[in-house]
Amino acid sequence: MDIRTAGARPKKRLIEAACVWARSFLGADVDNRAEIARLEAINGPPEIIRRLQEEQADAAFDVDEAELEIVLLFLRLSRQWRVLPNFGTVPTYLGLDLGVATELLRLRKLDNAADLLDELLVMESAAAQTLNAILGERAKKK
Repeated sequence: MDIRTAGARPKKRLIEAACVWARSFLGADVDNRAEIARLEAINGPPEIIRRLQEEQADAAFDVDEAELEIVLLFLRLSRQWRVLPNFGTVPTYLGLDLGVATELLRLRKLDNAADLLDELLVMESAAAQTLNAILGERAKKK
């Protein structure tokens, strides 16, 4: 169930930003720019160029000014993950260390700390799902 209140900021861009960060963090991000340029230079198949451009677009994200604060907070906390080692298999990303997050919010004396924490949890969930999915896929390939 998706619950939205009137005036609530859409979370889609925050989720997208967290997923892009996760792919980049694990080195699973896409950089097709050189291949796109090469194919365009030789008038390559437009359908392949279009597919590569779509993949490249998925490797970036846009945020508006109102979302910049939470994205920067998420990036500051990007090395504060709680990870279950799962010896013998791939690790599992459980979530961010919320103690560090709340302390950072307290130290920064932000008026909207509760809202930022809620948005951080949205980003954390999306990033954890992406991290664990990538690691799961890599484990299947081995």
